[in-house]
Amino acid sequence: MYTGLACKDSKMGTVPVQSKGDFKMKYQNLKQYLLKEIATQSLKSGDKIPSIRKLADKFSYSKSTVVKSLDELEKEHVIYSVPQKGFFVTANQTAEITKPEPIDFLTAGPDLSFFSFDNLAHCSNQIIANHRKEILSYGDPQGTLELRQQIQEYFKDNQVFCSADQIVITSGAQQAINILINMPFNNGRENILVEQPTYSGIIQAAKLTNHQIIGIDISNDSIDLDKLEYIFKNNAIKFFYIMPRFQNPLGHTYTKKERDKIIELANKYDVYLIEDDFLGDLDLDKKRDPLFSADPSKRVIYLKSFSKVFLPSLRIAAVIVPDELKPSFLEYKSYLDSFTSTISQEILTTFMENGMFKIHLKQIKKIYAEKMAELVRCGKKYLPDNVHLNNPQSGFYTSLLFPKGINSTILTHRLEQKDILVDDVSRMFLPYQKSRSIIRLSISQINFNQIEPGVKLIAQTISEYDPNLNPIFQNFHM
Repeated sequence: MYTGLACKDSKMGTVPVQSKGDFKMKYQNLKQYLLKEIATQSLKSGDKIPSIRKLADKFSYSKSTVVKSLDELEKEHVIYSVPQKGFFVTANQTAEITKPEPIDFLTAGPDLSFFSFDNLAHCSNQIIANHRKEILSYGDPQGTLELRQQIQEYFKDNQVFCSADQIVITSGAQQAINILINMPFNNGRENILVEQPTYSGIIQAAKLTNHQIIGIDISNDSIDLDKLEYIFKNNAIKFFYIMPRFQNPLGHTYTKKERDKIIELANKYDVYLIEDDFLGDLDLDKKRDPLFSADPSKRVIYLKSFSKVFLPSLRIAAVIVPDELKPSFLEYKSYLDSFTSTISQEILTTFMENGMFKIHLKQIKKIYAEKMAELVRCGKKYLPDNVHLNNPQSGFYTSLLFPKGINSTILTHRLEQKDILVDDVSRMFLPYQKSRSIIRLSISQINFNQIEPGVKLIAQTISEYDPNLNPIFQNFHM
């Protein structure tokens, strides 16, 4: 350990001195010091390292200790030696200082630390052995029959009943959204309605194709049904893109009353509903069914991505398309990519056939629910009362809504400086829509033990931003 003594050098500044310690501790200490000097540009590429004698005198180390440190740095190509001239910093060398692992409430991909790569290898070998012809040939634009049949059976467990012929496999949910935005619908309309805030991918897709998009605000975890009826009645809405369960970015879930009313209004005003049920697999409430199951007129287009609950790299989603829209949907799908990767389809098919997919879902469902419960518990414990925390049972996301005066973009930047990563949701609002100060928190990849210290730091940073919001943290120190 350091003694607290220090020496000064005109070039290298104040240097901690270690008076005791074994040889290994000493040369590693010097090595880390030189790495820091290089990383902070105190020693730049091409600069000469102070001589062995100078370093030995500065640290009160033996010459052999200094030589050991320099030898290791040279082996790592951080420095190089010139005979009879000394050591120099390697050109274009970027030395890194060991930084603490950030507390990541930002990343929204699935937690692959719980994924069995042995199972993936087993399935891949089985596919190569038994399905060589399928994976090397052109595929069906609608998707392989085997996968559609497996998904049909899987959907039954989620109260989604359809035929395999109604299902279309797409290259991820984004492709399905792009197709639905651009293809004609039987109601002859063009305007698109989305929740506010919403998934940024649909906003960008509409913008790039010059489609009119309208937003309806989601406030206090609910939707204004009277306003929704007004929009349906007066704005020639083609479809309403909606995430009824574990909404992105807010994390909220609609009540049964709201879901039933939304379907009623859609039927009344000839509006299609695109139900993005990307996290429905994680729902702990077995009695809560998707919109699709309560839609006798088949006006709901059910969209299910497997990227969040399985493997994003497969780029697999399934869409249940009404019969009257299916020919147009397949035409647009064929134009975009002919068919979705057959290898990806065979992998998911095999996982579903042998039961591995259900085992995987059961495991992650428990893990995500435990993480979300811990985040909500810590939020209630540390966050100020006037910061609204959504309280989902599971899913990936929850959100913090701040009172006026708190800028979410500034707060996100301040948290990043403390190695707390969160998501400012400003991009998830339409440009003309009045955005509120919201940050999104994802629990998908954060370590369980990081949740409480992370929420503490968020609360502390809020207090530093506006001490009146959280006076309990005015004198708080981590």
